Amino acid sequence: MSRVIYTPREPKYRKQRRIILTKKTALMACTVLLAVCLVAGIIYALRQPYFRIKRIEFSGLMVLKQEELEKHVKEKLAGYYSVIFPRDSYFFTDIEDISTYLKEKFPRVVEIKISKKLPDKLRIEIVERKFFSLLCGSDFINASSTPNCFFIDQTGFVYEKAPIATGSLILKIFTNNKNIATKGKMIDAETMKQVRSATENFSFLLGSSLVAFQINSDTPKELKAVTSGGYRLYLNREDDFKQTFTSLKVLLEKEIGDKIPRLDYVDLRFGNKIFYKFRN
Repeated sequence: MSRVIYTPREPKYRKQRRIILTKKTALMACTVLLAVCLVAGIIYALRQPYFRIKRIEFSGLMVLKQEELEKHVKEKLAGYYSVIFPRDSYFFTDIEDISTYLKEKFPRVVEIKISKKLPDKLRIEIVERKFFSLLCGSDFINASSTPNCFFIDQTGFVYEKAPIATGSLILKIFTNNKNIATKGKMIDAETMKQVRSATENFSFLLGSSLVAFQINSDTPKELKAVTSGGYRLYLNREDDFKQTFTSLKVLLEKEIGDKIPRLDYVDLRFGNKIFYKFRN
């Protein structure tokens, strides 16, 4: 005698669900694998020498040395981001970071523009500060020596320590501020504007030059100057220097005459009232 044992069959929808889950898992695995391969491929491509910065081109250099600049740029491009992405990759080179770094490292740089050119080139355009005068930490005018002096541009920005210089061929600005920074704004814009105006008007009206200025914080309305003729001028910063030096020209031509070499100073701070003194 035989028996029939009943075995319930698995519902059809469960089989279908299992098949669908299997396909989804396989699809997900393929997607992840593809993504990993894609990322690996990108990283591989980015690390290839073809897209690594190898050429650095500079323009606009006047005093700065290309070799020194290039050395610092390469230092910024060395190494990796997150141990994976090379800093010198064309795609990861941070030109803003390089620009800021060079300005901090080289105060002589007033403006910089960096661009990239595929596949491996950096173009760096630099504008250097133009020398205007020496700024010297001294509380008196001494046109024959310049201790503790710095180069400044026409905006009053200090950008470099100056070597010891003598003579009166270079314009000097003396200040009673003994703590002159090696870089940064040390003279305000208005004072620099007054110095430039005095220099230009004196040269134009008298055919001579001013070789030194004295700026003191305790006398903010006064400006002292030394002429190439050796005598000093006491000026009022609020005056119109064109009118001031026109009056000085008349004085020198009609009253001082051939005694100019004996002049010690001319005080021009009081409008039409001019005071002067001869050396003993």
